[in-house]
This record gives sequence, C-alpha cells and structure tokens, in this order.
Amino acid sequence: MKIKLSKEAQLVISELSTFVDSKNTAGASKRFKKHFLLKIKNTLTTFSDHNDCKYPVFKARGLRCFFIDKWVIAYKKEDNVIVVYIIVLGSLLPY
Repeated sequence: MKIKLSKEAQLVISELSTFVDSKNTAGASKRFKKHFLLKIKNTLTTFSDHNDCKYPVFKARGLRCFFIDKWVIAYKKEDNVIVVYIIVLGSLLPY
C-alpha cells in the first residue's frame, strides 16, 4: 500500500528538520527526517488499522491516529493509499 503525506504533514516534517539542524551537528536534519519518515512507514505498513482517533477534531474527520514519541500522526485510508494528513505534538491537543 502506498503512503502519501499531505502538504501540511510535509511542512511539519520540514520545520522539524530545520529545528533539529539548528540544535545539532550538520546533517542531523537529514538523519532525523529519514528516521521519522521510516517510523511512519513501518508503523503504517505493520499496523494500518489503528483505532479511530480519540481526539474529537480528528475523529470528526474520520481520521485514525498513532503516536511516534510525543507526536500524533493522523491518517486515513483512501482506496489503495494511506494519506497522512496531520502531524502534531500531542501535548497541544485537547481531549
């Protein structure tokens, strides 16, 4: 199954990478981005049927969620594609 990132999700990963690069050694952002995307891919290909998201704002959109460290990844299956719509820090979300 193909995995696709929305523009919003791509922007979050890009901004995270920039932050990581500003706080670490050269090349850290590339390693971070590669590792983070690999975690998303591995989780979605292994467990692509997570429960509906417990956060009302995502549940209302029919999104499913999982965590990577402190980050909430919200996605939806559409035909033969899994689309990651949102990547957000879990502590920013109200229950």
